[in-house]
Amino acid sequence: MSPDLYVVITSYSNSVIYLLVFTIIGRFRREVGLLLDAGVFYIFLAIISELCNWVAAWAVTYAYRAHYNSGVVNAAEVSLNQISNLAVAILLKTTLNFGREEAIDSVGTKVLSCVFVAIGMTIACMN
Repeated sequence: MSPDLYVVITSYSNSVIYLLVFTIIGRFRREVGLLLDAGVFYIFLAIISELCNWVAAWAVTYAYRAHYNSGVVNAAEVSLNQISNLAVAILLKTTLNFGREEAIDSVGTKVLSCVFVAIGMTIACMN
């Protein structure tokens, strides 16, 4: 199965499952209604977040296929996720004052963690 086909199948499957949950469970419908009352800005952020997740899921299928060691790919994926979440949290907190203060605490520790993961991946990929 090609990575593109995998992403398409999983995306449609998730859409069908969410549609079923939405139609069957009344509480879920009420929660979605609350989301719609949140405002355009928050809906826009949610849409951008979902698009980023979709692109990441598409890209990671190629990475798992291209590299022989899935542990290295997983470590890279987690490290990139951590650093990108940190960058988004800092950007939103400093520019829009949006988000939790705890999300941007210990920036040095989080960056150092990513550096250690990068060093470990480099060592693991050396022949």
